[in-house]
Amino acid sequence: MGFRRGCYLISVAVVYAALASSAYSQISASANKAKTTNLGPISVLQGVYTMEQANRGQLVIADVCSKCHGGDLRGLDFAPAITGKLWWRSVTLSGLFRYVSNYMPWNAPNSLTRQQYIDTIAYMLWFTGYPPGSEELPPDTSLLDSIRVEVLP
Repeated sequence: MGFRRGCYLISVAVVYAALASSAYSQISASANKAKTTNLGPISVLQGVYTMEQANRGQLVIADVCSKCHGGDLRGLDFAPAITGKLWWRSVTLSGLFRYVSNYMPWNAPNSLTRQQYIDTIAYMLWFTGYPPGSEELPPDTSLLDSIRVEVLP
């Protein structure tokens, strides 16, 4: 390996390490914020949505999301599963809400109402096995920042 190629590879490694460190810092900050807030439940395991809300979300998913993600939400060849451990990529529900509302549906991002997006997330929580509660999940990202996504026991 030549000197220039070696320098290039080291530069690329340093850039990737910096990006990974930055992403980890943002995730850690989000997790710490979720742990220290007093704005309601701190875990999806505590029941953060109602069955009525999940039922509304089921209608949206049947009408919009199932076209790409399948009727069983386990994904199709061109779209991933949207239930189970595979879709839990955010530390708080605000991250998931932002992702879904900014990028879904793929052919018309941000085309649903905030309520429809949060109802959809409520159904995804129910379908994955998280328990319902007595209060609806709010479509307010500042409140969703306080609700951590945790793996089912």
